[in-house]
Amino acid sequence: MINPVLSPTILERICNAWSADQAHPVRRRRNVKLPILPVLQCFVDISYLASLKEEEGKSIKFSVVLVGRQEGTESVSINPSALLVLKEPVPFTSSTLPKFAGAFDPQFSTIAVEFKETDGDPYIWGVFQHSQKTNNLSEDVITIHGNFGMRPDFFTFTTRDRGSFAVSRGGALIGRFQAGYFVSASPTPFMSESLGAHVLAAIKRDPLYTTSNGIYWHFVRSVLELLLEETSVRGHGATIVILEAARPSIANHYDPKHELVGNYNLRDTIERCLLNGSNTVMGIAYRKAACEIIQRIAQLATVDGALVIDTFFNVLAFGATLTAPISHHPALIGPDGFGNSKGQPFDISRYGTRHRSAFNYAAANHNSTVFVISQDGPIRAFRGDGDRSVLVWPDCNTSMYL
Repeated sequence: MINPVLSPTILERICNAWSADQAHPVRRRRNVKLPILPVLQCFVDISYLASLKEEEGKSIKFSVVLVGRQEGTESVSINPSALLVLKEPVPFTSSTLPKFAGAFDPQFSTIAVEFKETDGDPYIWGVFQHSQKTNNLSEDVITIHGNFGMRPDFFTFTTRDRGSFAVSRGGALIGRFQAGYFVSASPTPFMSESLGAHVLAAIKRDPLYTTSNGIYWHFVRSVLELLLEETSVRGHGATIVILEAARPSIANHYDPKHELVGNYNLRDTIERCLLNGSNTVMGIAYRKAACEIIQRIAQLATVDGALVIDTFFNVLAFGATLTAPISHHPALIGPDGFGNSKGQPFDISRYGTRHRSAFNYAAANHNSTVFVISQDGPIRAFRGDGDRSVLVWPDCNTSMYL
């Protein structure tokens, strides 16, 4: 065992988040007991130290799961091809892991680690193969023999950037460690009990919402989540402003550095997805087209300045400068995905110019939702709550797996 690297307090918070998630009456987790603290501390510390290293000037991306060989093998008994076993185990250290991990993309593979009873040391014994994260637009709607399915439902450590990692199980996030803090996961804020309530109010004014019997909202939610995710994985800080199409912003609150003549036609493509169904050849083709359009729009957000779009997914400007006046409204944490109202103060003074500009813009434009994607991981949302306050969702990606 090595001396603790991460504070025992951090590990305690991770364990508490795991226990709270497992005991939650709605989430219906199977009972997975965590190993003893010294083992868990060693596993997390080695993984954390490895996440600080670089290979050829690039940060290491990997996913590792703590599970014994027998238990891990039994977990894939229905689909044995989802697990590859090494003929000879590899020592699990902060030096060997970065070199070994390069062979396995964390989107598709999770490296299995166990502590041997014979010497008490950790070893890599295999690799779980699984499908990448999906949503309504990118999911495989047709299952074929050979699909690998879900990630292993055991304690999993996944890197995001140097010194930043996620703790998860299966497809569910337990929490994230970044900038020295561990934040427990909560349901996506795009649920209708949370930030989604404000977005949904605008979407209900779109004729597609009525003609699709509300299914359009689920596509919109997937579009927004994928847009934020695609922007985040590009590794740039970014700001995305979303305005209600029927209630345009006050023009002098942003300076549009770049404007495009033409349209990405994302809304029309989503309508085609709805008309053609998920399982048809054309339906699959249109969902693929929608994903590609979202990736193109996400790339615009990497330009210095704000990406401004509306709820019809028209790109209004990119590289824009937000010019709203300084707001003295209080910043309050918004309700989570369960509808639990936080109402706790959010100290906006701790954050830089990008966050402050987003806060001021949301305060001045109640019909807007502003997202700030930080380079180190968090995605924060700002939404004006009338003339009373600005609601803040400190980490909109706590419900996303990667």
